[in-house]
Amino acid sequence: NQDQLGRAMQKSLQTKILIGRVLVITGDISSSLFNSALQAVLLVREKAITKGEATDGIKLAHQKNICLEQALFEMGSFKTPAVGSLKLAELMRMASLISESELAECMEIELFKNKPFGQVLREQGLATDELLEAAVMLQGSVAGGELKAYQAAEAMRLIAKENMLPENAINKVMQRARTNEEIRLGELLIEACVLTRDSVRMTPEVIELVR
Repeated sequence: NQDQLGRAMQKSLQTKILIGRVLVITGDISSSLFNSALQAVLLVREKAITKGEATDGIKLAHQKNICLEQALFEMGSFKTPAVGSLKLAELMRMASLISESELAECMEIELFKNKPFGQVLREQGLATDELLEAAVMLQGSVAGGELKAYQAAEAMRLIAKENMLPENAINKVMQRARTNEEIRLGELLIEACVLTRDSVRMTPEVIELVR
C-alpha cells in the first residue's frame, strides 16, 4: 500500500539501497514476488507484454505463489522466447553462479540505473571479465545451435568453478552429451533384441567414447 511504499522510499533515501531491496528487507514483499515484479518491468520495456498484463501477472503470481512466467502462461499472455536466445542473467542463474537474491539485486540495478547486466555483475564482484567473455562465447554457441541452453550453463559452471578454458569446457560438455546419446541408443537396441549387451559394449564407437 501507499504507506509501505512511502516508508520504503524514505528508508531507501537514508540507506542508499534501492527501493525494491528495501521492500524485501523489511518483509513487505517476498524475494520471489520482487523477482516477478522486476521481470514484469523488463518484459514491458521489451514490449513483450502490456502494462495491464504485467499487473495481472504479478497479482496472479502473488496469489498462487508461482513465478511470473507461469502466471503469464495461465493468463494466455506468455510468449515463448526465440529459439537460440539465452540472456546473461538466465545463463548465470542456470549455472548456479548467482543466487535468487543476487539476481534480483542485479536486475534492479540494471533496470533503474540503466547499466548493462554484465557491468552490474562485474561491479558487484559476481563475475570477472574473463567469465563474461566466456558467457558471450557460450551465448553465441546457443544462438548458433551448437549448444543447448542447459549445456551452456554446465560449461559456464565448469569455467567458473574448475577454471577450465571455454573451449575445454564446451568439449567436455559435448563429449558427455555424445556418451549419453550412445548409451541411450545402445539400451534401445538391446531392449529391441536387435543386439546383445556385449556387442553394444564392444562397438568401436563405444570403445572410443570410454578411452
